[in-house]
Amino acid sequence: MSARARGVLGLVVSVVLVGLLLRFVRPAEVLSALRGADVALLVAAVLVHGLMLLLRVQRFAGLIGEPGWASRAAFDSVFVGWLFNLTLPAKAGELARPLTYRAWSGSGLPAVVAAMVVERGLDLLVLGVLFVGALLLGLPPALPAWVATAAWVGVALGAVVLVGVGVLRRSSLGGVGVLSMAMSTSSLIWALEVVGVWLTLLALGVSVDGAWAASAVLVVASTLAVAAPAAPGGLGVEQWVTVLVLAAWGASEADAVAASLLVLFEAVVWIAPVGLLVLGRRSLRLGSLPDPQVDESSLAE
Repeated sequence: MSARARGVLGLVVSVVLVGLLLRFVRPAEVLSALRGADVALLVAAVLVHGLMLLLRVQRFAGLIGEPGWASRAAFDSVFVGWLFNLTLPAKAGELARPLTYRAWSGSGLPAVVAAMVVERGLDLLVLGVLFVGALLLGLPPALPAWVATAAWVGVALGAVVLVGVGVLRRSSLGGVGVLSMAMSTSSLIWALEVVGVWLTLLALGVSVDGAWAASAVLVVASTLAVAAPAAPGGLGVEQWVTVLVLAAWGASEADAVAASLLVLFEAVVWIAPVGLLVLGRRSLRLGSLPDPQVDESSLAE
Protein backbone atom coordinates (compact mmCIF):
# COMPACT_ATOMS: atom_id res chain seq x y z
CA MET A 1 0.00 0.00 0.00
CA SER A 2 1.37 3.42 -0.96
CA ALA A 3 1.95 6.13 1.64
CA ARG A 4 -0.88 8.23 0.15
CA ALA A 5 -3.34 5.32 0.21
CA ARG A 6 -2.37 4.50 3.79
CA GLY A 7 -2.83 8.14 4.75
CA VAL A 8 -6.32 8.27 3.24
CA LEU A 9 -7.23 4.97 4.91
CA GLY A 10 -5.96 6.29 8.23
CA LEU A 11 -8.12 9.40 7.98
CA VAL A 12 -11.19 7.29 7.17
CA VAL A 13 -10.50 4.92 10.08
CA SER A 14 -10.05 7.83 12.49
CA VAL A 15 -13.26 9.57 11.39
CA VAL A 16 -15.25 6.35 11.80
CA LEU A 17 -13.75 5.58 15.22
CA VAL A 18 -14.30 9.12 16.52
CA GLY A 19 -17.89 8.99 15.27
CA LEU A 20 -18.49 5.71 17.10
CA LEU A 21 -16.82 7.06 20.22
CA LEU A 22 -19.20 10.02 20.33
CA ARG A 23 -22.08 7.56 20.59
CA PHE A 24 -20.74 6.31 23.93
CA VAL A 25 -18.93 9.30 25.42
CA ARG A 26 -20.27 12.79 25.98
CA PRO A 27 -17.67 15.50 25.23
CA ALA A 28 -18.92 17.48 28.23
CA GLU A 29 -17.94 14.61 30.54
CA VAL A 30 -14.47 14.44 29.02
CA LEU A 31 -14.03 18.21 29.46
CA SER A 32 -15.18 17.92 33.06
CA ALA A 33 -12.57 15.22 33.71
CA LEU A 34 -9.85 17.35 32.11
CA ARG A 35 -10.80 20.43 34.13
CA GLY A 36 -10.62 18.44 37.35
CA ALA A 37 -7.14 17.05 36.70
CA ASP A 38 -4.44 17.69 39.29
CA VAL A 39 -2.02 20.18 37.70
CA ALA A 40 0.97 19.20 39.86
CA LEU A 41 0.67 15.54 38.88
CA LEU A 42 0.28 16.52 35.22
CA VAL A 43 3.45 18.60 35.39
CA ALA A 44 5.24 15.60 36.88
CA ALA A 45 3.93 13.41 34.03
CA VAL A 46 5.13 15.95 31.46
CA LEU A 47 8.61 16.02 33.02
CA VAL A 48 8.77 12.22 33.05
CA HIS A 49 7.79 12.18 29.39
CA GLY A 50 10.50 14.72 28.57
CA LEU A 51 13.14 12.58 30.27
CA MET A 52 11.89 9.57 28.34
CA LEU A 53 12.27 11.44 25.03
CA LEU A 54 15.84 12.42 25.90
CA LEU A 55 16.64 8.78 26.65
CA ARG A 56 15.26 7.82 23.24
CA VAL A 57 17.63 10.32 21.63
CA GLN A 58 20.49 8.91 23.71
CA ARG A 59 19.67 5.35 22.61
CA PHE A 60 19.56 6.27 18.93
CA ALA A 61 22.79 8.25 19.17
CA GLY A 62 24.52 5.38 20.95
CA LEU A 63 23.45 2.86 18.34
CA ILE A 64 24.89 4.96 15.51
CA GLY A 65 28.08 5.75 17.42
CA GLU A 66 27.34 9.40 18.23
CA PRO A 67 28.15 11.12 21.56
CA GLY A 68 24.57 11.08 22.85
CA TRP A 69 22.65 14.30 23.52
CA ALA A 70 25.65 16.32 22.34
CA SER A 71 25.07 15.03 18.81
CA ARG A 72 23.17 17.83 17.09
CA ALA A 73 22.38 15.73 14.00
CA ALA A 74 21.00 12.82 16.03
CA PHE A 75 18.94 15.07 18.31
CA ASP A 76 17.53 17.10 15.44
CA SER A 77 16.68 14.17 13.18
CA VAL A 78 14.91 12.28 15.98
CA PHE A 79 12.72 15.26 16.91
CA VAL A 80 11.95 16.03 13.26
CA GLY A 81 10.91 12.40 12.79
CA TRP A 82 8.62 12.59 15.80
CA LEU A 83 7.14 15.85 14.58
CA PHE A 84 6.41 14.34 11.18
CA ASN A 85 4.80 11.30 12.82
CA LEU A 86 2.70 13.59 14.98
CA THR A 87 1.47 15.87 12.23
CA LEU A 88 1.41 13.76 9.05
CA PRO A 89 -0.31 10.46 8.24
CA ALA A 90 1.36 7.28 7.00
CA LYS A 91 4.17 7.48 9.61
CA ALA A 92 6.17 9.95 7.52
CA GLY A 93 8.61 10.38 10.39
CA GLU A 94 9.98 6.88 9.87
CA LEU A 95 11.37 8.11 6.55
CA ALA A 96 12.25 11.61 7.74
CA ARG A 97 14.63 10.50 10.49
CA PRO A 98 17.13 8.51 8.37
CA LEU A 99 17.02 11.00 5.50
CA THR A 100 17.57 14.07 7.66
CA TYR A 101 20.26 12.38 9.73
CA ARG A 102 22.13 11.33 6.59
CA ALA A 103 21.91 14.86 5.17
CA TRP A 104 22.97 16.57 8.39
CA SER A 105 25.75 14.16 9.42
CA GLY A 106 27.05 12.76 6.13
CA SER A 107 26.62 9.19 7.41
CA GLY A 108 25.33 6.38 5.25
CA LEU A 109 21.79 5.07 5.47
CA PRO A 110 22.60 1.43 6.39
CA ALA A 111 23.87 2.27 9.88
CA VAL A 112 20.87 4.49 10.61
CA VAL A 113 18.37 1.93 9.34
CA ALA A 114 20.11 -0.81 11.34
CA ALA A 115 19.87 1.35 14.47
CA MET A 116 16.15 1.92 13.93
CA VAL A 117 15.57 -1.81 13.39
CA VAL A 118 17.36 -2.56 16.66
CA GLU A 119 15.24 0.07 18.42
CA ARG A 120 12.04 -1.60 17.23
CA GLY A 121 13.27 -5.04 18.22
CA LEU A 122 14.22 -3.88 21.71
CA ASP A 123 10.92 -2.05 22.10
CA LEU A 124 8.92 -5.13 21.18
CA LEU A 125 10.93 -7.28 23.57
CA VAL A 126 10.58 -4.87 26.50
CA LEU A 127 6.88 -4.36 25.82
CA GLY A 128 6.39 -8.11 25.97
CA VAL A 129 8.26 -8.29 29.26
CA LEU A 130 6.10 -5.44 30.56
CA PHE A 131 2.98 -7.40 29.75
CA VAL A 132 4.33 -10.53 31.42
CA GLY A 133 5.08 -8.40 34.49
CA ALA A 134 1.53 -7.11 34.43
CA LEU A 135 0.30 -10.70 34.24
CA LEU A 136 2.25 -11.50 37.38
CA LEU A 137 0.72 -8.48 39.11
CA GLY A 138 -2.70 -9.85 38.25
CA LEU A 139 -4.87 -8.80 35.33
CA PRO A 140 -8.66 -8.70 35.34
CA PRO A 141 -10.43 -11.44 33.35
CA ALA A 142 -12.22 -8.78 31.29
CA LEU A 143 -9.02 -7.73 29.53
CA PRO A 144 -9.43 -8.05 25.74
CA ALA A 145 -7.75 -11.21 24.46
CA TRP A 146 -6.08 -9.33 21.57
CA VAL A 147 -3.89 -7.42 24.03
CA ALA A 148 -2.30 -10.63 25.33
CA THR A 149 -1.94 -12.04 21.82
CA ALA A 150 -0.28 -8.86 20.54
CA ALA A 151 2.10 -8.80 23.50
CA TRP A 152 3.28 -12.38 22.95
CA VAL A 153 3.70 -11.70 19.24
CA GLY A 154 5.79 -8.66 20.22
CA VAL A 155 8.06 -10.82 22.39
CA ALA A 156 8.58 -13.27 19.54
CA LEU A 157 9.28 -10.56 16.95
CA GLY A 158 11.62 -8.76 19.32
CA ALA A 159 13.61 -11.93 19.92
CA VAL A 160 13.85 -12.60 16.17
CA VAL A 161 15.08 -9.07 15.50
CA LEU A 162 17.72 -9.30 18.22
CA VAL A 163 18.99 -12.61 16.84
CA GLY A 164 19.34 -10.91 13.47
CA VAL A 165 21.20 -8.06 15.12
CA GLY A 166 23.84 -10.56 16.20
CA VAL A 167 24.88 -10.69 12.57
CA LEU A 168 24.99 -6.91 12.22
CA ARG A 169 26.59 -5.87 15.48
CA ARG A 170 30.24 -6.34 14.45
CA SER A 171 29.95 -4.25 11.33
CA SER A 172 27.30 -1.63 12.10
CA LEU A 173 26.43 -1.41 15.77
CA GLY A 174 29.65 -1.47 17.71
CA GLY A 175 29.41 -4.81 19.51
CA VAL A 176 27.92 -6.20 22.70
CA GLY A 177 28.59 -3.09 24.78
CA VAL A 178 26.44 -0.92 22.53
CA LEU A 179 23.62 -3.45 22.54
CA SER A 180 23.79 -3.74 26.33
CA MET A 181 23.51 0.04 26.57
CA ALA A 182 20.55 0.02 24.21
CA MET A 183 18.82 -2.74 26.17
CA SER A 184 19.22 -1.04 29.54
CA THR A 185 18.14 2.30 28.08
CA SER A 186 15.10 0.68 26.47
CA SER A 187 14.07 -0.82 29.80
CA LEU A 188 14.31 2.58 31.47
CA ILE A 189 12.42 4.26 28.62
CA TRP A 190 9.41 1.97 28.96
CA ALA A 191 9.51 2.08 32.75
CA LEU A 192 9.20 5.86 32.48
CA GLU A 193 6.32 5.44 30.00
CA VAL A 194 4.45 3.40 32.62
CA VAL A 195 5.21 5.96 35.33
CA GLY A 196 3.93 8.74 33.08
CA VAL A 197 0.63 6.94 32.42
CA TRP A 198 0.29 6.11 36.12
CA LEU A 199 0.76 9.78 37.05
CA THR A 200 -1.80 10.75 34.39
CA LEU A 201 -4.38 8.39 35.85
CA LEU A 202 -3.67 9.74 39.33
CA ALA A 203 -4.04 13.30 38.04
CA LEU A 204 -7.51 12.45 36.73
CA GLY A 205 -8.48 10.79 39.98
CA VAL A 206 -8.91 7.40 38.28
CA SER A 207 -8.74 4.95 41.15
CA VAL A 208 -8.48 1.30 40.09
CA ASP A 209 -7.11 -1.81 41.73
CA GLY A 210 -3.75 -2.68 40.22
CA ALA A 211 -3.05 0.80 38.83
CA TRP A 212 0.52 -0.19 37.91
CA ALA A 213 -0.71 -3.20 35.96
CA ALA A 214 -3.35 -1.08 34.23
CA SER A 215 -0.72 1.49 33.27
CA ALA A 216 1.65 -1.17 31.94
CA VAL A 217 -1.03 -2.86 29.84
CA LEU A 218 -2.21 0.50 28.50
CA VAL A 219 1.35 1.35 27.43
CA VAL A 220 1.69 -2.02 25.69
CA ALA A 221 -1.68 -1.84 23.96
CA SER A 222 -1.44 1.78 22.81
CA THR A 223 2.10 1.28 21.50
CA LEU A 224 1.20 -1.81 19.50
CA ALA A 225 -1.91 -0.06 18.18
CA VAL A 226 0.20 2.48 16.28
CA ALA A 227 0.54 -0.15 13.57
CA ALA A 228 -3.12 0.49 12.71
CA PRO A 229 -3.75 3.17 10.06
CA ALA A 230 -4.99 6.38 11.65
CA ALA A 231 -4.96 10.14 11.35
CA PRO A 232 -2.00 12.08 12.80
CA GLY A 233 -1.64 11.58 16.54
CA GLY A 234 -3.46 8.24 16.37
CA LEU A 235 -6.79 10.08 16.62
CA GLY A 236 -9.60 7.66 17.30
CA VAL A 237 -7.38 4.59 17.61
CA GLU A 238 -5.62 5.79 20.78
CA GLN A 239 -8.91 6.77 22.41
CA TRP A 240 -10.60 3.43 21.69
CA VAL A 241 -7.58 1.44 22.89
CA THR A 242 -7.54 3.40 26.15
CA VAL A 243 -11.29 2.97 26.64
CA LEU A 244 -11.15 -0.80 26.02
CA VAL A 245 -8.12 -1.40 28.25
CA LEU A 246 -9.18 0.76 31.20
CA ALA A 247 -12.74 -0.61 31.05
CA ALA A 248 -11.24 -3.90 32.25
CA TRP A 249 -10.36 -2.09 35.49
CA GLY A 250 -13.73 -0.36 35.76
CA ALA A 251 -12.68 3.13 34.60
CA SER A 252 -15.34 5.24 32.90
CA GLU A 253 -15.24 5.99 29.18
CA ALA A 254 -14.94 9.73 29.84
CA ASP A 255 -11.94 9.26 32.14
CA ALA A 256 -10.30 6.92 29.61
CA VAL A 257 -10.71 9.40 26.75
CA ALA A 258 -9.40 12.21 28.96
CA ALA A 259 -6.37 10.06 29.86
CA SER A 260 -5.60 9.37 26.19
CA LEU A 261 -5.76 13.09 25.37
CA LEU A 262 -3.49 14.00 28.27
CA VAL A 263 -0.90 11.36 27.31
CA LEU A 264 -0.91 12.81 23.79
CA PHE A 265 -0.49 16.31 25.23
CA GLU A 266 2.51 15.15 27.29
CA ALA A 267 4.24 14.22 24.03
CA VAL A 268 3.09 17.24 22.00
CA VAL A 269 4.26 19.74 24.60
CA TRP A 270 7.85 18.61 23.96
CA ILE A 271 7.83 17.41 20.36
CA ALA A 272 5.96 20.31 18.75
CA PRO A 273 8.09 23.24 19.98
CA VAL A 274 11.43 21.44 19.77
CA GLY A 275 10.63 19.97 16.36
CA LEU A 276 9.53 23.35 15.01
CA LEU A 277 12.68 25.00 16.38
CA VAL A 278 14.77 22.39 14.59
CA LEU A 279 12.87 22.97 11.36
CA GLY A 280 13.45 26.69 11.65
CA ARG A 281 17.12 26.31 12.47
CA ARG A 282 17.70 23.84 9.67
CA SER A 283 15.56 25.82 7.22
CA LEU A 284 13.59 22.63 6.55
CA ARG A 285 10.08 22.76 5.09
CA LEU A 286 7.48 20.09 5.75
CA GLY A 287 6.98 19.47 2.04
CA SER A 288 10.65 19.04 1.19
CA LEU A 289 13.23 16.90 2.94
CA PRO A 290 16.88 17.83 2.48
CA ASP A 291 18.71 16.22 -0.40
CA PRO A 292 20.70 13.31 1.09
CA GLN A 293 23.43 13.95 -1.48
CA VAL A 294 24.13 17.51 -0.33
CA ASP A 295 27.61 17.86 1.09
CA GLU A 296 27.72 18.18 4.88
CA SER A 297 29.70 21.43 4.69
CA SER A 298 26.84 23.12 2.83
CA LEU A 299 24.49 22.33 5.71
CA ALA A 300 26.83 23.48 8.48
CA GLU A 301 25.44 26.13 10.71
